[in-house]
Amino acid sequence: MHIKKKHKVYLCQVNNKYGNNVFLPYSVGLLQAFCQTDPDITNNFEFGDFIYLREDPVKVARKLDNPSVIGISCYIWNWEYCKALAQAVKSQYPECLIVFGGTQAPLRSEGFFVGHPYVDLIVHYEGELVFADILKETLSARPDFTKIAGISVRVEGNQTFKTLPRERILDLTKLPSPYLTGVFDDIMKHSYSFHGSQETHRGCPYACTFCDWGGAIFAKVRAFETERLVQEFEWFGRYKVELLYNCDANYGLLPRDHELTVRMAETKTKYGYPQKFRAAYAKNSNEAVFAIAKVLNDAGMNK
Repeated sequence: MHIKKKHKVYLCQVNNKYGNNVFLPYSVGLLQAFCQTDPDITNNFEFGDFIYLREDPVKVARKLDNPSVIGISCYIWNWEYCKALAQAVKSQYPECLIVFGGTQAPLRSEGFFVGHPYVDLIVHYEGELVFADILKETLSARPDFTKIAGISVRVEGNQTFKTLPRERILDLTKLPSPYLTGVFDDIMKHSYSFHGSQETHRGCPYACTFCDWGGAIFAKVRAFETERLVQEFEWFGRYKVELLYNCDANYGLLPRDHELTVRMAETKTKYGYPQKFRAAYAKNSNEAVFAIAKVLNDAGMNK
């Protein structure tokens, strides 16, 4: 029986390693978890191991198994690494589609590809739905990425074609948890002391001029389901995640955040983990934020 060979996809989110402490690649984990809900993708693509350690980019590129697509999550702390890895992959595999995303990937993309011809696409803002569309478009006989909203495309002469903006994901229940769906199960077999990241909501109602929270400023706040978050606490406890880093722009903004904190502290009592918690609190600090901080302090979790 002939078995169809699947296209290989790699996802990269590199952070620094502190002693034996390593951050789980949460952002690209979300991409994989969502993409694996789509039969067109699961039937045609296979996800390789995550790239999340700061290793020699040339050696990393050489270890890849004939990649068709690589998605690279870019931040200020890994920007130079991302560019070096992209160059190495494009040199080793010229036909590999290289996709940049994350907060450091430029929204003002005009002229970007002239200086960075090894990048093919830039994803702007939320990436889950967009990256799935990109994968499915690669299956076309003649892929046309310019019809996908929310990206910049390298076109002839390394010029930029920026597509129309994409609406925010209003229904976050569409996005499966990479923790609860087993996306990180293989990573957890390694002997690192892992740090985790978690969103309880997306968006920020403020428009502070000094801030760009992933472009989410002055945007409607959308919450993840409470039960999902509590189940993730359990996951962090069972897998002995030392530090839980909250990714909200305003933890404590929603009335339920105090109860979430209590449930998280109960998880530490049960498992001994997560040991510490860190968050960016609601900007207009009030008694609710103080109450949350007291729960954390009493549990010895205040980072």
